[in-house]
Formats: sequence, structure tokens, C-alpha cells
Amino acid sequence: MMNSRERLERCITGETVERPPVALWRHFPTDDLNPFNLARSVVLFQNTYGFDFVKITAASSYSVKDWGSTDAWDGNPEGSGAFTQFPVKYPQDWAKIKVHSPTAGALGDQLECIRG
Repeated sequence: MMNSRERLERCITGETVERPPVALWRHFPTDDLNPFNLARSVVLFQNTYGFDFVKITAASSYSVKDWGSTDAWDGNPEGSGAFTQFPVKYPQDWAKIKVHSPTAGALGDQLECIRG
């Protein structure tokens, strides 16, 4: 029987595998507010179910938080939150959008989660 890495490598290169690689992912509301808590939840999920690969599912707003977007989890079992603040309300607001470092802020938190 192949291990997950062998199964993925062989599948990607078009070789025969005994079964297709399988994965399932989910959101971890409130745990996704902290990179270490999110990493812990993802690892626990993986260790519980043993999928062939892992996908870290960040909060749906992580990519826009540094520009001033905010959201709140309202109990949606799917895990996504409702946006409560948008940085662009008027066309002239686009000129206020600044370049942010991909290694700081919410994007940096995702790198911390991956390292975890």
C-alpha cells in the first residue's frame, strides 16, 4: 500500500495508484483568528482523519483585513463570516489603498500558521 506522498506523486505524474488521493477541509471559526490556534486545529483534524494532503483554510477575510475590511462570525456552520466594514466605499477610496508586506499583518499570520 502506498503512503500519501507516493500516492500524490504518482497521481500527479499520471501513474497508476490503488485509489485516488483524498482530502477534506473545513473552516475553524474563532480558531482562525490566531495563527497558532488555526495550525493546532488543522493538525488535529489531519491527525484524526489521515487525509492524503492538507489544506489550511484561513478565515475568508484574511486577504483583505490589512486594508481595513472587518468581519464577524455569526454562527454560520460553513465557517465564513459576514463583512462588517469595507475599505472602499467611494471611487476615490481606491487611491487610499496602500501596498502591504506579505510577511506582516493577516498575510503574515497565514505564514505563521503554515510554519506551525
